Amino acid sequence: MKSDPKLWLGSTLLSFMVSCTQPQTSLHEDKGVKDSVVHKVDELTEVVPQKKQALINVFNHPLYLKQYKQKKRGANSSAITQQPYYYRPDTTGSYFSYFWFQQLRSQYPAKQLFDGLVIKTFIYGEEIGTYEDASEELIGIKSMLADPDLGVLDLVGKDLLFLESELGLTINFKEQYIIERHNSFALIIYIENQKAQWFNYLHTSLQPNVEIPEALLYFEEQVPKAKP
Repeated sequence: MKSDPKLWLGSTLLSFMVSCTQPQTSLHEDKGVKDSVVHKVDELTEVVPQKKQALINVFNHPLYLKQYKQKKRGANSSAITQQPYYYRPDTTGSYFSYFWFQQLRSQYPAKQLFDGLVIKTFIYGEEIGTYEDASEELIGIKSMLADPDLGVLDLVGKDLLFLESELGLTINFKEQYIIERHNSFALIIYIENQKAQWFNYLHTSLQPNVEIPEALLYFEEQVPKAKP
């Protein structure tokens, strides 16, 4: 019986794609982490449409954190409490946040900047390290500010046409939210007047079939409030 050439071609292509995505060295195994970003490998179980692939790229490569911190030339920082929906690496470490970035202080009023952009990380090990060399992994970003240095997550102020055509976001939102998920990642965008007002990107501990906690639908930060 002759084999179906389409099936053979699909199997061969899939084998080639999988062979090119062998697991890389774990971040936990390399104590001298050179970059703050953990590069995620897509699970190639099917051919992903180009529109959806753009969104998957946002989830898997949201921000080169070390480069971003270097551009911002410093920030305030604070330890934060682990929330049950945060991704938790199976190793010793603590949660940290960065806010009130120095390079943005001339662009936004202090109160707006203080509350308006917060980056959360998991810092590995007992020692926190310095701003420049912390061994950390990106856990989340919340922002209500436009900032080109956020790259693919410079979403605030973008209209629905941009979100749909450029990122492949599904404009079928509940109430005023667009909620997209991929594996253990979540992206929540609050829409008002047909534009993104703020977003919350988070690496979660949630299973894909578990509903997004209501707490993530509010823009609240775990940092001290600015003094009047």
